[in-house]
Amino acid sequence: MGSDFLTLPGYGYFSGYGYFHGFKTLKEMRSFYKWKLKDKNLTEKDRDKFLKALKLIEKIIKEK
Repeated sequence: MGSDFLTLPGYGYFSGYGYFHGFKTLKEMRSFYKWKLKDKNLTEKDRDKFLKALKLIEKIIKEK
């Protein structure tokens, strides 16, 4: 599995290239992850997953 593959919490498996439909969906996902990261009850493991997902989403948005 390459660096562009990730299991996004709440969204399932994501390749980063076309699995989700459209730029709007990526922006919505980015907002969702930023909101989830504010949760003080989030475990360190889940926080790491959300941060990794957010980083990938922001990279894809920047490339578009």
